[in-house]
Amino acid sequence: MNLKQKLIWIDDDKDHQKDATLIMKKQEHLEIIFLHPNKFKITEHCGHIYLLDDRLFQKEDEDQIAFDKRGLNLAADIRIDHPEFPIYLFTTDKVPKGVFGVLSQASEGLTDSIIEFKSIQRNGHIFLYHDSLDYERIRNTERKNVEAMVNLLHPQSFEKDEIFLAIPQVLKNGLSDPSDIENSQGNTNFYGKWIRNVFLQFPGFVYDSLFSATCVGMMESVFLSKKGEFKDAHYNGIFSNSRDNCLWWKSQLKRILYRLANDKLPIEERDNPYTFSEKIFHLKDSEVSRCALCGEKYPKTVAYNKDDEEERQPVHFHCSEVDEKKENRLYFDEIRFFEYPE
Repeated sequence: MNLKQKLIWIDDDKDHQKDATLIMKKQEHLEIIFLHPNKFKITEHCGHIYLLDDRLFQKEDEDQIAFDKRGLNLAADIRIDHPEFPIYLFTTDKVPKGVFGVLSQASEGLTDSIIEFKSIQRNGHIFLYHDSLDYERIRNTERKNVEAMVNLLHPQSFEKDEIFLAIPQVLKNGLSDPSDIENSQGNTNFYGKWIRNVFLQFPGFVYDSLFSATCVGMMESVFLSKKGEFKDAHYNGIFSNSRDNCLWWKSQLKRILYRLANDKLPIEERDNPYTFSEKIFHLKDSEVSRCALCGEKYPKTVAYNKDDEEERQPVHFHCSEVDEKKENRLYFDEIRFFEYPE
């Protein structure tokens, strides 16, 4: 696999070229071709990943000619000619995320990700490069071999069957030939999009730090201070290098906790798994996970605030409700909400 990746940056604002230059200085394996949309030629300018400004019609090119389309329109044209390569759209506006940070606009749309420009300035040298590299890993994997595609996630052997059940039927039937445009839902981007926007975003197989902390009975800050104890559960599969936050395999977290309990606790203290962390790590009362609604110890899950979907808190099942309006994309770990008492 070629470590050198080429990014085609299509933007009507030439001031952003300095950002592209800075990214290349930070990431020597990423080559960026910066183009005004009027200068972009689909058949000539081919890259491993495409980055488009959402508003391509605001500034004229050197010939004083403005582009007459939005980035999304150009993305549609690129997708037809290059169905196997990711297209990222950026905006200076705030991107609404919703529950669990899922970018719903991108999950079923023409682009593979919608990102805020400030994110590109902050760590574009990391996620643009590593995402491009991971999409190439998918392209280089035998498409008809679904097990090989699952292996890109680096799962434990006992989890492969459950992951197979969660994969959309179009992928389980075998990914389509990249040249088959009519069935392009089965291409690299569809699988990559499912991994990034579903598998790694929704709780189920992997957990973020809040879900992980709740799973093992700690406050989130305490879990992060002791994450070395759970390093074997750390998710290091595809698209892990481009994330701001770490993820952990749910099943491995529990296995590690049970192993520690067997090693460090007498038999008579192993009757309640929810107390294991408190006893193993000698946690203070304030370090034990508590329900945001009733204040009692050992909440079983994480739910979002019905009045503010970006706020999530540990809760008991009886202090929260299943959101029937939210699709359960991974068939378990229900999406739940809570309401603060008035």
